[in-house]
Amino acid sequence: MRIKLISSLSAILVLGACGRGLNQALSADSTKPMTAQVLYRGNRCAATKLGVHIIRDATSWAEWKRQQQTLFSASGEEENRAADLEFSQVSIIVISMGQQPTPGYAIEVPEGSVTLRGTSLAISTIWKQPPEDAILAQMLTSPCIAFTIPTTQYTTVEIKDQDGNTIIDQQALPETTTLG
Repeated sequence: MRIKLISSLSAILVLGACGRGLNQALSADSTKPMTAQVLYRGNRCAATKLGVHIIRDATSWAEWKRQQQTLFSASGEEENRAADLEFSQVSIIVISMGQQPTPGYAIEVPEGSVTLRGTSLAISTIWKQPPEDAILAQMLTSPCIAFTIPTTQYTTVEIKDQDGNTIIDQQALPETTTLG
């Protein structure tokens, strides 16, 4: 009887330890939603190729803005939102759609669409394209969106469109990554 009691207690302890290990493994692989604050969304970016730009410090942010030339001159609103950035707490992600033939293209990052899955930053976007029969001015544009996320550790960035198609899937680099 005593042996059965000891065996039963041992089994309970082992199963309890396994359960804790299982819960820890699940939490390590869980999805963590992140808050994204849009700094700029428009079709006047300097990037002419599809890509993602990760900005982690004030110097890189100033250089990126300088490359955009007139990006922040039209409205002080974006500049005001970006003025108080604390790069120890936030990073900036810039997604560029690349050069497009008309102004009917745009990128949006809906609220709740940026998540951290383990060490992968997953971003669900809406890639807008004009209808095929749309009558639009023929002018080159370069749509992009710049937004902040909380500073965190990730090794890959995966960007998907509204249909779940992977647009960009690559290692997270400290600076510009251009595809094409």
